[in-house]
Amino acid sequence: MTAANANREYSQTNPMFTGAIVGLTNGDNITATYSCAATNDSPIGTYAIVPGLVDPNNRQTNYTVNLVNGTLTVMLPPAITAPPQNAAAVVGGNASFGVSATVVDCWVINGSSTARTSPEPTTTR
Repeated sequence: MTAANANREYSQTNPMFTGAIVGLTNGDNITATYSCAATNDSPIGTYAIVPGLVDPNNRQTNYTVNLVNGTLTVMLPPAITAPPQNAAAVVGGNASFGVSATVVDCWVINGSSTARTSPEPTTTR
């Protein structure tokens, strides 16, 4: 029995975990459950997806069982980008523009801060 790997973004709920059971005889009502210690607030990283057997008829004793964990990867959400805004100025008049800063790989989500080693923030004009 093997748990499938899965991915999700930080602060999201875990996806429905799946996997595969091979070698069962027809009529043996053995199914799988999957658990993972990661919660919505778990930091970015990897977590084990642990398979378990549900065997209401106690048929598991007829098999050699090999449980293989999967991996849940908790990732940063995609980068948030804001396109530049158009501005107009009268010839001979003053033009004003804003300066924006882009921070890479540093997020505050639901009041919780998460970051990883990354380049310093960059400023564009």
